[in-house]
Amino acid sequence: MSEAKMEFDYIDNVPIIRATVTNKDKEMSIYFFVDSGADITMIPISAAKRLGFTKWDNKLLFAEGVGGGKIPYFIRKVNISVGNKKFESEIACALSDDVPFLFGRKSFNGTICFNEKRKKIIFNE
Repeated sequence: MSEAKMEFDYIDNVPIIRATVTNKDKEMSIYFFVDSGADITMIPISAAKRLGFTKWDNKLLFAEGVGGGKIPYFIRKVNISVGNKKFESEIACALSDDVPFLFGRKSFNGTICFNEKRKKIIFNE
C-alpha cells in the first residue's frame, strides 16, 4: 500500500500551514505554526468562541509554556482540513489569547517531516 503524501512550502521561512477548522456549522481558516514539540493542536480563546465553544466544564487542563508558565485549556473535537485531507481531531482551546495557533503531532495520524533545506513541511500517512 502506498503512502499518502502532502507537501507544503514554508511561509516566510517558517513551518506554517493553512487549515480549515470546523465545528458543526462554524468554520475558520487558520494559519497554524507546525510545532513538532506540541502534542496537541492549540487555539486561543477568541478562535474557540468563534467556533462556537462558549462554555467549558470544570475539567481544565494545563499546558506548560516554554517560559515555564502554565496555560489553562479545555479539549474539544473538531474537523480539520489540511490540503486534500480531512480528519477529526481534538484541539486544546486555551483560556487566553496570548497563545499562537499551534498544529500539534496528535492532529495528524502519520509522520510530519521538516525539510529545512527545501523549506517544506511533509505529511506522510
